[in-house]
Amino acid sequence: MVDTIWDYVRQARGELRHPSRSIFPRSCHPSVVFCPELPPDLALDFSVQDGLLIVTLLALTTAIKPNQSGGNESDGAMEGFAVGQTMYYKGAWVEVLEFVEHTYQMKQLDSALDSIEHVWHSCNQLRDHFASFNAMQ
Repeated sequence: MVDTIWDYVRQARGELRHPSRSIFPRSCHPSVVFCPELPPDLALDFSVQDGLLIVTLLALTTAIKPNQSGGNESDGAMEGFAVGQTMYYKGAWVEVLEFVEHTYQMKQLDSALDSIEHVWHSCNQLRDHFASFNAMQ
């Protein structure tokens, strides 16, 4: 049971400390959730890294498929964005014209990260104690 709890805490800790596994375009919200609706050539990407909320606004344009234009193909598994980068988004090939990234520190994320770190260290100590007891038997 301790190993299971430790694994869940490890996963939660990883989600708040390391770049999100939910990478663009999967982390992008549909433009219809905003009021007024975002234009089709704009996309918002949300991710968490090092306990910070990262919001990226991307200006996109229709692109020729990468292997025909010589662009850099991307399946979304990337860290960051680049102007001129080509990717498949909403059923079409698009090129990044421009992007703006902002980082926000949130008290709730800081508190969650502190709590998870405390639980992480407590779980490690508990696992060490159980390993010592098992070694004595």
